[in-house]
Amino acid sequence: MLDSDLIVNPELWSWVLALKNGAFAVTKNAERASYSSKVFAIHKDDYLKIGGFDSSSLNYLWEDGEFALRASALWFKVAPVPSSIYRHLEHQRRCLDKQYFVFFNWEYARLFVKFRRRIYPNLIMWFFDMLNLKKRQFNFKPTLIRLSGFFFWNFRSLASAS
Repeated sequence: MLDSDLIVNPELWSWVLALKNGAFAVTKNAERASYSSKVFAIHKDDYLKIGGFDSSSLNYLWEDGEFALRASALWFKVAPVPSSIYRHLEHQRRCLDKQYFVFFNWEYARLFVKFRRRIYPNLIMWFFDMLNLKKRQFNFKPTLIRLSGFFFWNFRSLASAS
């Protein structure tokens, strides 16, 4: 599986074909220390053993990270795709897209509460990754939605636990 905004080198195909059973290939998101399905490859039988992607509770993002957590819990090996064999074409981040802005950031908050540091290891940077110190810019709207969602989902989980 490839994202449509990738340019791939021919070496990608031989690298994917060398993937062994019991492993799955995903790209590594360096700035967030998480996985991304920009490039995703797995043997069909392994995919079925893991249960595929969870479409029941994920609407806008992180299906790849949730899949990687479940696969790792079943002792499947993660094979990070070398960044030298693909290039991602940069575009506006989904969390700033006007059509999905609220939904995306609200779901990001829900997933952050559910998975804690496994989705984003640096709590402060998760709230403030819209901060661009070089340009002295700060995008307040996504941060406000993430903070609101963070408190909402935490209170909701506390209420349902009691």
